[in-house]
Amino acid sequence: MLKLGETYTTFEPCSNLSDIFFDRVNQRICTVRGNGEMGVTAKGFEKESIVSFRVQDKGKIIVVCFSTDLKIACICRSVQSMVGIVIIPLLNY
Repeated sequence: MLKLGETYTTFEPCSNLSDIFFDRVNQRICTVRGNGEMGVTAKGFEKESIVSFRVQDKGKIIVVCFSTDLKIACICRSVQSMVGIVIIPLLNY
């Protein structure tokens, strides 16, 4: 039996244009749209803690994970390659 808790988050469904991953360390659902070219979004249970960025489409992404402070993202497109991305938050002026 599936039981939902009081805290939840919504995310777009998996389709031929998007893939869904779960980052177990940070408890985030990661959505990859268009192999990252249309965006990579990681959502947690707090609404303020959404991480979003874009990367060039160089093939299907098979793994997405983040550092515990959410400042570095790792993207794997094959078992032989990994791309590290430094995330710089934009400030609202």
